[in-house]
Amino acid sequence: MAFRVARDYWIASDKLFHLCESGFLFTLLSFPLGYWKGFLYNLIIQILWEVKDALVPWEKYKQWGGDGFSYKDLTVDMVGVGILVLARLVF
Repeated sequence: MAFRVARDYWIASDKLFHLCESGFLFTLLSFPLGYWKGFLYNLIIQILWEVKDALVPWEKYKQWGGDGFSYKDLTVDMVGVGILVLARLVF
């Protein structure tokens, strides 16, 4: 298995999904665990998912695979968490 890096764009159809799902996951994790553990576990899950995308090709495994490791997806994931933390601080 080769470690693949995604050649994706900042403006792509999956970025909105990453923004929403990371915020949702952070919310689910932070209520029982607290902010820091929720953030840390969310980050670990997102990194593991991107590693899975890098190692499991979508051409062979379809929806279970990915197009490669994407630091852009990780960045958007953390922006989603940041928006929720900011919203909780403001409201």
